[in-house]
Amino acid sequence: YAFFAYLLMDSLLNGMEEMSFENIRDLETGNIQIVHSDYWEEREELPLENLVYLDQDVEESLKNIDGLSGISPELRFVANLNNGIDE
Repeated sequence: YAFFAYLLMDSLLNGMEEMSFENIRDLETGNIQIVHSDYWEEREELPLENLVYLDQDVEESLKNIDGLSGISPELRFVANLNNGIDE
């Protein structure tokens, strides 16, 4: 019985691990990233300059890509939060 219990648990854990990687890939990362050419020079600082706006022309040209299932804009930026107490 121990072997079958091990086999069952190993299969369940491997399946859950694979599902978690699929969720991260499908829900948290994009397959296509469109940025302004000047963005790459300062990408580590996450600048808000040189943004690409999702207008009708960009959206229409993206919809013409075969296999594209969805379009979702994303904005990453750095912010400082201050509660005013620890100044």
